[in-house]
Amino acid sequence: MEKRHVCGWKEINVEEDASIEEVTIPAEGSTEEKTAGPLKINAPETAEPQALPTLEEPLEARRDTLPTPSEPQSLEKKNNTATLAVRHLLNKLNLDIVNIKGTGKGGRVKEEDIDRHVSSTATTSSEDEPTAMFKTLTRSSTIPHFLYTHTVEFTTLSRMKKTHNSSSSNHETLDTKPSKLTALLFIMKAPSRAFIQFPTLNAHLDNESGPNKPQLLIKGAHNFGIAVDTPQGLLVPVVNSVQNHSITFLAGVISRLGNLAKAGKLALGDFKYATIIVSNIGSIGGGVVAFVIAAPMVGILGVGRKREVPVFKENEQGARKLVEREEVVLSWSADHRILDGATVARCAETVRKLLEDIDVLSIVLR
Repeated sequence: MEKRHVCGWKEINVEEDASIEEVTIPAEGSTEEKTAGPLKINAPETAEPQALPTLEEPLEARRDTLPTPSEPQSLEKKNNTATLAVRHLLNKLNLDIVNIKGTGKGGRVKEEDIDRHVSSTATTSSEDEPTAMFKTLTRSSTIPHFLYTHTVEFTTLSRMKKTHNSSSSNHETLDTKPSKLTALLFIMKAPSRAFIQFPTLNAHLDNESGPNKPQLLIKGAHNFGIAVDTPQGLLVPVVNSVQNHSITFLAGVISRLGNLAKAGKLALGDFKYATIIVSNIGSIGGGVVAFVIAAPMVGILGVGRKREVPVFKENEQGARKLVEREEVVLSWSADHRILDGATVARCAETVRKLLEDIDVLSIVLR
């Protein structure tokens, strides 16, 4: 039996996802170790022991020839740890923990580190945005545009929207704050419905794969870029798969993107995969607008300012009566290489009918 002697105690930290516990283990004291001699199994009694191989040179002489271990790789990323709450936040934001520098004990990633990482990413994207916009608009200047405008009555839609928002505010609680309905939601949802009948308006023109053989890529997902005016300039985050979501769901998405845009915290992924852009320039001013198409998209929709106008309407007896109504001008800029005026006009008329007949719109909305 072999006996070893150590004395004293040593404290170490044991780290888990949810907590850090201090555990005391013996680093010094008295321990005993039992050992046994070599065990022989089925060894012949007359077997002669084999001679040990002879080293060609002493071990000390060969030590210098052994390969030098490479420098240990940086374990900064591998040692990143985080609590369960922080990991949940990372999953929610679709972030990889190895890309975030932890400032906690032992490289632990904290919520402050995630906020700092998101802010730095947003700053980079904001700095790159003017350059990207310059290049995009330069390419867009070669696109042969045409403009189609029409007026849509918003009287019924505005009345329904006000009723819903008033009802939602009455049922607001401390835990939930319903997103208010806006005209932009319906102006996105109605074209999305129309694109099922007119899919070429929701497409990309691919000139880069083969300049001599451009391809029109019809997109199944209706991804709407929404122009947002921010202190950093115009930003266009994307609302994905509008055709699959309800009005109330889209209200929450737009509210979140708008808040992130104004705070300068949009991620690069928020700007990708748009198939058409909607710009509600009317919230600032203007009626008819002629926007420049952002390649590779083939169209862009502008929304003018809502205004109240007097119009004549006939009742069931045929009598004419002067009434007040709300109306908005929608302006469609289209790529004439792909779209003709008749196609855009038919799509625009479908959108107008959906927006003016709220009963029909309610039936087709998901």
